[in-house]
Amino acid sequence: MAKTALHKSLINMSKTCNICGVTGTYQKTRMCYEHFKEHQKNYMVYRRKLKKNLWTQTHFWEQWQAQGKKCAICGTKTNNADQDFSSDHNHITGQLRGVLCQKCNTNVGIIENKGMDYVLRIIDYLNAWM
Repeated sequence: MAKTALHKSLINMSKTCNICGVTGTYQKTRMCYEHFKEHQKNYMVYRRKLKKNLWTQTHFWEQWQAQGKKCAICGTKTNNADQDFSSDHNHITGQLRGVLCQKCNTNVGIIENKGMDYVLRIIDYLNAWM
């Protein structure tokens, strides 16, 4: 019971919209409802364009076959490519890159968003503890 009550209170805390600065109780977002709707609309348009113009199912399977049915980074293999793998692309240019396992795709996204300085800080941190 206590976890549910605590969880609900955290969801409905007062937050400030990252875009307009208005404070309100926004559920699970950092944007007011109007800006969240606009963000979702733009995101869905982006996803539709990406699917329509770039990664077709045929291209995905051809790329996965060309990579030896494994992740382009770590080499993980699986029989369930449609569930365990993602099609990677550059979010700025839209350039297609390769087929990655879920973990590598997540890591690439984090590194791409945070930059190489972030990666170097991680390396320094790990070296300090070895």
